[in-house]
Amino acid sequence: MRTIFTLLISALSFNSFALDSTYLQCYGVKDSFASRSDLIKKSWAVNANNQYLKLDGYWKDNSYNADTENYFIVKAIDSVPVTSAQVHSVLASMCSNTLVNKYSDAFISNITYFASNSSVGYEYPVMTETDALAINNTELPVAYNNMLRYAFASSYVYSTEQGADPFTFTDNATFQQLMMDANSGELNIIATYVGDSGVHGVAIKVPAVPSKNLEEEIIISFKGTSSGGDVMQDIELMLANLSETDEDWQVEAYNFTQQILAQYPANTASLTRGYKASNAAETYNVVLTGHSLGAYTAIDAGVRTGVLTRVFSSPATRIIEKYIHAFANKMRYNNVINMVREKDPVATMSGRHNENMIYFPKAAGANPANSHFLTPFINDILMPLANGQATAANKASYVYITPDTSVGAGLTELVNIWGHTN
Repeated sequence: MRTIFTLLISALSFNSFALDSTYLQCYGVKDSFASRSDLIKKSWAVNANNQYLKLDGYWKDNSYNADTENYFIVKAIDSVPVTSAQVHSVLASMCSNTLVNKYSDAFISNITYFASNSSVGYEYPVMTETDALAINNTELPVAYNNMLRYAFASSYVYSTEQGADPFTFTDNATFQQLMMDANSGELNIIATYVGDSGVHGVAIKVPAVPSKNLEEEIIISFKGTSSGGDVMQDIELMLANLSETDEDWQVEAYNFTQQILAQYPANTASLTRGYKASNAAETYNVVLTGHSLGAYTAIDAGVRTGVLTRVFSSPATRIIEKYIHAFANKMRYNNVINMVREKDPVATMSGRHNENMIYFPKAAGANPANSHFLTPFINDILMPLANGQATAANKASYVYITPDTSVGAGLTELVNIWGHTN
């Protein structure tokens, strides 16, 4: 399939067929803390003549019902041909001009955009021809050593709460290999955080492990709910997401993230396209993670900062820029991948997800809450996959990842999979 599509793109690049056209929906994320209803501004891109900016190119699938696995390959902007190297710089500039004129310069440091003909329905990735040729359409290019690292960090942060049980994986050989400093034999904790509203966070510097294809990383992890009786707290996040009753929580998570980024600035590879990169002389691989409520918290921080975010069992985190637009299109989170087990009540009962998702087989037993817990997720799914022991019982069952998803932090290639994988 990948070879066939490559040939198709090559043929279209040189034929004389008329190009398709569409428009550009721009989103700007405020460059300082703001409540969710004031965090994101959106607008159709306009040109210097204040006319809607027109994208010329072709759809991956231009059938009337193509609502999944679709994207738009840009060949010209307002009828002016552009190369693959020019596409994103031109579109980012056009969105910046549009947003600063319509709102303010507070929304132009962090920009993303999508191709669409309508403010409701679907918005699609904007791709260059070069990127479209690089998409892996056939398999899931995930490095589970990375994902297991993030799950370990998401599990470890639970042990930082006062009175918590000891960390489950301290003596686990895989944990020690992936997470601990080889010389000291210790986990390198950069900082811990406990906020007045209940936010718990930890930042861990993990070493490069060449034998596992792992680089040095700064992992910022947020704590989720602590017991099975607290699962309802996660479900209540659906209401908090609409009523903004959790703003103190968001502020504290944002401040802790910024504290770590000030000390360890994220490199370009750790940020999704369109977010402002640090100009520091030394930068780092940085990842945000968490489980359950901690995943919800990490996603919120990830949208605000653009840092690559890999989470587990997160409820929906849908940021609405105006309540009257609750059912209109919302910005998709290109930097976020949420890993979930099937039948997880928190993930499935909390509304529409705007992040990329990977589903794994459900936990054994009749209680769906068992699919929400992190320790069996690690033991039954992630650790076997990281050790090359893939089976039908642990392989991803459904994948929803768009081709504009940021590569890095365990995603090794551009991928375009939307649905069942087996």
